[in-house]
Amino acid sequence: MFRDAETLLLTAGYRPIGLDHFVRPEDELFLALEQKKLRRNFQGYCTGRTTGQVYAFGATGISQLHGIYAQNAKGISDYIERIEAGSLATVKGYRLNREEYITKEVIETLMCNYTIDWEELSERLSLPVDTLIGATAYNEQTLRAFADDGIITLTEKQISITPKGKLFVRNVAASLDKLMMQTDKTFSKPV
Repeated sequence: MFRDAETLLLTAGYRPIGLDHFVRPEDELFLALEQKKLRRNFQGYCTGRTTGQVYAFGATGISQLHGIYAQNAKGISDYIERIEAGSLATVKGYRLNREEYITKEVIETLMCNYTIDWEELSERLSLPVDTLIGATAYNEQTLRAFADDGIITLTEKQISITPKGKLFVRNVAASLDKLMMQTDKTFSKPV
């Protein structure tokens, strides 16, 4: 089904960005992808210019700030009651720790732009490459297996998803996430 939809969209002049999103070649999201500047926030793909913060209004809304997530009350009555009382409607939140924030940046970079250039990311985050790699579940043996399957190209300086590997970017990203090591979730291996 995906391949049929992809063919239809490509024939109509759309170009793929991200996992299963398509835009016109003149769209700023496509231009951001070409410049390796595509980003993602809680709502979906965006550019560096538009990523900013996500402020949620309404019941169950989830806000995304720099390294912080906050969820509003789930019930409409509870939400309205909190607002009418002059309070924030936020009922729970989570602040990423340093390691989680670095991992989020590494994975987002890979999933949005299909490449991690460790030196570029190091410069952008003002952190040494060893710190970036150390914050993730980077495992050369696992990554070599992806390379052997033709999913990625792997060098000391970069991880790049191959054209064949774009459908498996989630698998590669998951291999970099320490939290995924503590779950029963499995991912399909390409054939």
